[in-house]
Amino acid sequence: MKRSNIIFVLTILLFIIGCSKSELITPTPSDGDATLSFNGNPPVKIDTLQGQFVAEYAVSPTSTGSFSATNYTSGQTLLLFLYDEDENSFPFTNNGVFPVNSDPIRSTIRYYEFGGGLDIEATTGSVTITKYERTEENNLIFIIISGNFNASNGIDSIEGTFNNVRVQCLQCD
Repeated sequence: MKRSNIIFVLTILLFIIGCSKSELITPTPSDGDATLSFNGNPPVKIDTLQGQFVAEYAVSPTSTGSFSATNYTSGQTLLLFLYDEDENSFPFTNNGVFPVNSDPIRSTIRYYEFGGGLDIEATTGSVTITKYERTEENNLIFIIISGNFNASNGIDSIEGTFNNVRVQCLQCD
């Protein structure tokens, strides 16, 4: 019995040591104030949030950010990928627009509902950033963004907002 307890404790310690600091911290909404709103409906709380920023303007003249946000009650999920590959433009910090299918500043937007509801992978539309904030917590850097979007796949369309989405920034100093 004693030997199995020791093996269990060692296994847990190896797991903890094997995980990096960023793997142990989940990029969850801060203070429960991260929300989504679709087609003029009231904002709903984001239940799960995953994403990251790669680089930040203090480190690199270009940046990429992405997140997936879901509300389980409504069954709605929004996936956004935002790319700024223009060294002379700063759309994250200047309330910039990220058009779908453009270069060098572009976005990818996907919206879907659980249970076979609406599913839109945008072929047209855009994302506009209304808030970009950098914060530090436990020696990690996080980006908090808000904005609005409109998306269409040529058949269906949707518009909405996202507020106070907080994701970890990689390669940030």
